[in-house]
Amino acid sequence: MANNKYSWENESDRILKRLVSQDEEEFLSKRRVRELFDNAILKNIQVGTFEGLKEIHRYLFQECYGTAGKIRKHDIRKGDTVFCRAMYFENNLKIVSKMPENTFEEIIEKYVEMNIMHSFYEGN
Repeated sequence: MANNKYSWENESDRILKRLVSQDEEEFLSKRRVRELFDNAILKNIQVGTFEGLKEIHRYLFQECYGTAGKIRKHDIRKGDTVFCRAMYFENNLKIVSKMPENTFEEIIEKYVEMNIMHSFYEGN
């Protein structure tokens, strides 16, 4: 995976996919979060579903990444952390989507699993 263009060994490799600076990304995405709440946009999104997560990601990062809201199709890693292999993504998503969310501990466990899946190239 070391020669894969989605294997980010350093920050300069990551910047190649960024459409704006890191500071602009922070400003723009925070502005979009406020819009989600102030304009009641969340009412039109299936919150709690993976489709809803993709829509929120697309909305938050639409000016920042050309891949906003799109599921990654390549294996990625950041430093020593290897995220879910792309070829296993669909099956893992089915399993994680069925995980219970009844207690705080269950929600945290599901969150951790979603994070290690790392659904998007950036902005996870």
